[in-house]
Amino acid sequence: MLEWEVLLVDIHQLFQEWPKQTMNLLSQCTECLHCFKHQSSDVNPRAEIIENILMALLNLGEFAHVASLEQFQQKWPFLEFLSLIGKCCIDLAELKESSSSYRELWQAGNDFFVK
Repeated sequence: MLEWEVLLVDIHQLFQEWPKQTMNLLSQCTECLHCFKHQSSDVNPRAEIIENILMALLNLGEFAHVASLEQFQQKWPFLEFLSLIGKCCIDLAELKESSSSYRELWQAGNDFFVK
């Protein structure tokens, strides 16, 4: 758990010192997400850490990692919005003309911020 807290500090530092070497941080983020996805241990990263990892991955252009967490939406509500952002970024990167994920993102944003 302490390593994940250090990872959160590293993510905040990344945003303040952008752009520097990010490969180590990227590997730490994906490793933590792997633990989150499989939850094979008794100790799992807390929501704030996962949320900041996903925002860091979006900023690093690692959209597929963020979009792949769709199955955890029931337990972690913020994942729906972030995974939709990841899907939209993938769509934009592939230059698709239209996609239902844009409408889903808009609706999720409205649902989230209206509450």
